[in-house]
Amino acid sequence: MRIAGREYLVIVERDDQDGFHARVAGLPGVAAAAAAYDECVSRVRAEVEEYLAGLGLRGPD
Repeated sequence: MRIAGREYLVIVERDDQDGFHARVAGLPGVAAAAAAYDECVSRVRAEVEEYLAGLGLRGPD
């Protein structure tokens, strides 16, 4: 997935009870969960953007 001008491997897993869980390879602690796939992906994208902003890194999307 391309986020803030960089490519990230986003791993999305389905949980029969809770919906979907996503994490980003190489970014420990960056994860999200939601009942719907699209919402989960949207949330993990926002988490990556927030993580990068905290590091002072930004780029074109």
